[in-house]
Amino acid sequence: MLDNYSDNQNLAYSILMNEINGNKVSHAYLIDENDNPCAFDFVLAFVCEILCHKLSLDEQKILSKRIYEYNYPEFKIIEPDGMLIKKQQILDLQKEFSLEAVEGDKRIYVIRDADKMRSETANSMLKFLEEPSSNIVAILMTNNFSSMLSTIISRCQVIKLGNDNLNNHNDEYIDLAINFVKEIESVGVKSILKIQDILFSTISSKERDKLILFFDKVIDVYYDIMKIGIKSKVIRYNQYYDILSEIALKTDKNNIFEKINYLVMARDAIKYNVNNNLLVDSVIVNLGGMYEGSWS
Repeated sequence: MLDNYSDNQNLAYSILMNEINGNKVSHAYLIDENDNPCAFDFVLAFVCEILCHKLSLDEQKILSKRIYEYNYPEFKIIEPDGMLIKKQQILDLQKEFSLEAVEGDKRIYVIRDADKMRSETANSMLKFLEEPSSNIVAILMTNNFSSMLSTIISRCQVIKLGNDNLNNHNDEYIDLAINFVKEIESVGVKSILKIQDILFSTISSKERDKLILFFDKVIDVYYDIMKIGIKSKVIRYNQYYDILSEIALKTDKNNIFEKINYLVMARDAIKYNVNNNLLVDSVIVNLGGMYEGSWS
């Protein structure tokens, strides 16, 4: 099951297995596929791990087979009907999952291409997520993370998959991101002006596309820090291992995960009509641990 991904998806594997073993499975996950061609296989393995975790080996084999054949009543998959996921699909899912379970005590639904929802569909989905049942797990998948509603993102635990096929052709901002993170983790908000200078000496606050790319790099840097913290042998920016390792030694991995989630929401806010100077200030202050700011 999920053990098959313990090496090439070490970070996602470690986070999810820790939750399963600790009986702390979240009510909702958002899987950022990151162009990984095996993303759906990973999700199916995760579903099997949740539903089969306490079963005997023989029982695991039988139930896993049913899950992979879509022949288990407590597991549902929603995919776009044509180009979009329709509101009625979500309403039908809600109705079905409001009924008593036929088998087992855990129910899971997966929504593929979750970014392909119009506003009315997304709002129906949001209501479903806002009223979680203790026995229902939602897994949303997207390969277009920036198109997801921030309100949906905020109600899910975000898991970004690694992709060994990705190259670093778009890493012109990695040095900038490393310096940004290094300054925040070593000094924090005390050097807010210096951190602003680090960023805005290279990128104008009006260059939204470049700011999004920069935040992508910062998120990747924090993912590498988390990977080092859990002893993963696969990190993206090996050339900065010493710097990242030093940060990892001083930082709690749960704190890093909170920062990643915050950065994802901040990055996605850039595409809206926000004041990017205030957004960057808020990011610096929040990552520095002072208070929860606002960039609207």
